[in-house]
Amino acid sequence: MKRFYLLICGLLLSTMALAQTETAVRLYQKATSDRTKTEQFLHQDFSAIDSTSMHDLAVLFYRSNDYLSAGTCWEIALQKVKKHGKAYEQILNALSSAYAQLNDPQKIEWLAGVIDEHNKQDLKKTCNDYKCKLERAQYYAVQGDELKAKTYIKESLDLCQTEEQRCEVEETYARILFDLRDFLSCAQYYLSASNRWKKIGSNPLHMGTDIYWAAQNYMLASRYEDAEKCSRLAMECFKEQKNETDKKLYLMSVLSLGDALFCQQKNEEALVAYQTEKDGYEAWMPDSEKHADALEDMAKVEVRLKKYEEAKKHYQAALDIYKALNIDNKYSNTYSLLMICLRKANENDAADQMEQVAENNRKAVYRRLLDNELPSLETTRKYLGSMTYTNSLNTIAECYFGINDYDKAADYFSLYSENLRNMLRERFAMMTEKDRKRVWDEQQRNIDNFRFDIAVLPDSVSHMMQRFTPTFYDLELLSKGILLNSNIEFEKVLNSQPNERLIEIYRQIKINQDEIERLQTSVSEVNLDKTLNLKQKNVLLEKELMLGCSEIKDYTEYLSYTWKDVQHNLKDNDVAIEFTMVQLSPLDKDSYLLALVLTSTGEPVMELVSKRDIIYNMEQQFDLYDNPIFFRKFWGGALLKHIEGKKRIFFASNNMLSNIAIEYLKDGDKPFFETHEVYRLSSTKELCRHYQTSSNKTLCLFGDVDYDTNTKAKNRDDFGSLEFSKAEINGISDCMRKIFKVKVYDGRNASEQNFRSLSENCPAILHIASHGKYTGDKGLTDDEAMNYSFIALSGINLFDQKQDNDGKITAADVATMNLRQCDMVVLSACQTALGGQGADGIFGLQRGFKNAGVHSLMMSIKPVHDESTAKLMVSFYQGLAKGFSKRKALANAQKQLRDQGYTQGDHWAPFILLDALE
Repeated sequence: MKRFYLLICGLLLSTMALAQTETAVRLYQKATSDRTKTEQFLHQDFSAIDSTSMHDLAVLFYRSNDYLSAGTCWEIALQKVKKHGKAYEQILNALSSAYAQLNDPQKIEWLAGVIDEHNKQDLKKTCNDYKCKLERAQYYAVQGDELKAKTYIKESLDLCQTEEQRCEVEETYARILFDLRDFLSCAQYYLSASNRWKKIGSNPLHMGTDIYWAAQNYMLASRYEDAEKCSRLAMECFKEQKNETDKKLYLMSVLSLGDALFCQQKNEEALVAYQTEKDGYEAWMPDSEKHADALEDMAKVEVRLKKYEEAKKHYQAALDIYKALNIDNKYSNTYSLLMICLRKANENDAADQMEQVAENNRKAVYRRLLDNELPSLETTRKYLGSMTYTNSLNTIAECYFGINDYDKAADYFSLYSENLRNMLRERFAMMTEKDRKRVWDEQQRNIDNFRFDIAVLPDSVSHMMQRFTPTFYDLELLSKGILLNSNIEFEKVLNSQPNERLIEIYRQIKINQDEIERLQTSVSEVNLDKTLNLKQKNVLLEKELMLGCSEIKDYTEYLSYTWKDVQHNLKDNDVAIEFTMVQLSPLDKDSYLLALVLTSTGEPVMELVSKRDIIYNMEQQFDLYDNPIFFRKFWGGALLKHIEGKKRIFFASNNMLSNIAIEYLKDGDKPFFETHEVYRLSSTKELCRHYQTSSNKTLCLFGDVDYDTNTKAKNRDDFGSLEFSKAEINGISDCMRKIFKVKVYDGRNASEQNFRSLSENCPAILHIASHGKYTGDKGLTDDEAMNYSFIALSGINLFDQKQDNDGKITAADVATMNLRQCDMVVLSACQTALGGQGADGIFGLQRGFKNAGVHSLMMSIKPVHDESTAKLMVSFYQGLAKGFSKRKALANAQKQLRDQGYTQGDHWAPFILLDALE
């Protein structure tokens, strides 16, 4: 069993040393006596030559860097040994090395086919030892079957009989995890292996090397303090620099320390580390690639410290070395960094002069990448797994875009989009929530780059925009809320045919993962052992869970929708709009809102709607929903021609529009929501999904909550008692009792415990009249933001800190509930639509309820008034009782409120409906 392109260096070194047969030496001398005739010599009949001599002849050619002749000899040797035996596998390893050096696409494709055949044959053999299990783990990792790879690693670890064997397995698993982009787990396994080598005490080189790689992967996982700690430990291992290897690893560890300090904004300390790195290479390997790298490292931190003259000097010195060594890709990158340095130093004229050269350098790099990727694309598709192939398509598309070949770029971006959907369906089907996020994060960066490309398409080729727009729409459909939807759909499958064993496994995985997260907050040997033990337990649990759920139903269908599927569900008077944002720099003024517009005929088109700072300015206007000028600014520009004459407008918002109800902007003397049927959706792919009508006719009302305080509140943004909350739930109850079974939780009964019990007895409609808040800031992670969005229930004022049944229901709490039979949740409280803005959408109460399985939501984007909110809500339910749709019931309730004198938008317009399709 071998992994394609896994170069076993030890094997090659040993075989090179043994290349001593007299026959091989004699043949080599004849073959090289006249180099012009070597190829002709190798075409003779070698049937009388044994396999060992042919192998040794190949090694001699390899040592002289004649990889083509070496490959030819190994191909001949391959025919002379037993197929699929040990010698056969060793020769395949050698051929991998030769043809990787040769970079011959035809040879590589032939070899890949032979290796694939050998691997499939090898899989039929009995596999009972740790080494075999480890090789199979590597094979399945390359094939993209992570579940099998992790299972074989677990089995390999269980079969290890010595600490050295366990180190070997952990190091190999770390490399697999690196390829899978699970950098945190990779770092942990390298650190575990290093700790084992330390206890064994016989291999300080392995111990130091492993802790260095732990540092590198902690860096990639953004665990910079841990990276710093491991870097310092690695430096300690190699500080005596007894030999060339120690010296090399010491300087690599110094660089790692500098990077960890740089990422923590410890700039002066980072500069000291980079200076040590530079001095080391300057003395040991002057004018080498490593020396140039160190100069560039110094320059980047000098730019941050505004030491521009020193930075320019070091960038230029690095450029001189890269140029002398013909390292074009690094030269191009450093050239661009020097330009940025000049601009930051306000030397714009000098930077302008460099711009064209930089552009030419970038194009040269793109062309070289194309030369590497295109010839091997078919081999990649056949043998290297769907993810590698998908990423190759994206790389090719980006390269074509970079050299201004926009037609080919559009073709390959389209192929990338199509294969991305298929790859994600294949991968997600057998992945846990954590692994789905890891895989998606890499693709999210690709899609962000695609958005940027579209935004910077030159005006001179603006006619090419339409070639990219259909792909743009498809990628928006795929990316919006993809991780949220994957959780929703997976848990829907899990609960569709209740299997107590699978549900218990899922619960245990969650418990283990929470404990893993807790242990990872502090790196220690004890915590590391506990963490890896829990991760191995989860491997087996996850395998059983995913296999069990896959037998019930494929939950990844939601990934397959394209713009054509959406269009199929549009009528002649409909229009669907996907809003998205492209950010050209970290500044708000350089962020643009785009609209991808689709009607019942033709392809989608793209329009530039506004700039981020203009949208933000609109949010601050007190008369936003009362002054028609704002409708003209938003809907009356590029979008007007698309909505004129249309009856129904379906739009999917994005983070830029999360705090503004664009559906309520005043169209003449009426809100847009009244003049048109406007539907706010999580994604326009909601039009493709058909939900079954439930026979559930229960309504749960939470209101008139006892917060254990005598203070009264005029709005629902603080925790005083709400004077009109009782009238609200009574009014709703009175009008809905004839058609729904109504259950009221008020006073102290409006408790967290009763709320959580809804998982066991889910209503069709859940209404909560209380206080709500989002108290997070921009520095929070997505998961952290879910704990800062909450609803207040009874007893909340009695507790200073979070604890069970404290009356504070966070978005994270809601996300763990089962509300899949709930058609609608109405959050009659302040700021219930707000949350942290992440790549996968808004992380707040709306995500919590959606994750719990709720279909549609009514929620607020601003603080709301107690009295007018109560009246709005009663009118809304009166409309529902008359048989109105949710949208029509809300529009009528808003109109009634305005007619009663509540004409300002902060009374009638704070609440929005999400996914309220009928």
